[in-house]
Amino acid sequence: MNAIAKAAADEQDGLIARIRELVTCESPSDDPRALEACATIVARHLVDAGAHIERRGTHVVGTWSGAGPRILLIGHFDTVWPIRQIRRPPLGARDGRLFGPGVLDMKAGLAIAVTAMRIVSAAGGRLPSVTLLATSDEEVGSASSRGLIESLARESAAVLVFDAAL
Repeated sequence: MNAIAKAAADEQDGLIARIRELVTCESPSDDPRALEACATIVARHLVDAGAHIERRGTHVVGTWSGAGPRILLIGHFDTVWPIRQIRRPPLGARDGRLFGPGVLDMKAGLAIAVTAMRIVSAAGGRLPSVTLLATSDEEVGSASSRGLIESLARESAAVLVFDAAL
């Protein structure tokens, strides 16, 4: 097993914990307090992965410095589910998969992107500059994040979207 594959295996429990924490922090698009709470968790996960953080309202930008053209990773943490939806159905695991409101769209995708950056950053070596943008308004049309998305995309050589987390 190469070093990256071993690091990914070692991060599996952490990945699942990050997904669980994000999903249980319900964050419907129309609830500013819930979005702020989830943005705080996303920002903490990014800092733990070695990113420099910038907040733009409830949108979170994490940056890792490197060489060469910038790569933009993008996702969102707002959901269509109302508060207390997590009770029906609750977050659960079955057949090695997590199920619950917000897992697939798209909190698991954000957790995967953060985990990938934890692994790549820890591996060292020469890395490109990477920015991860986590928005809080995708489910309602990205009105407040559109300009930020477009600006960061123009500055990037590639954009990778982690929606959905398959």
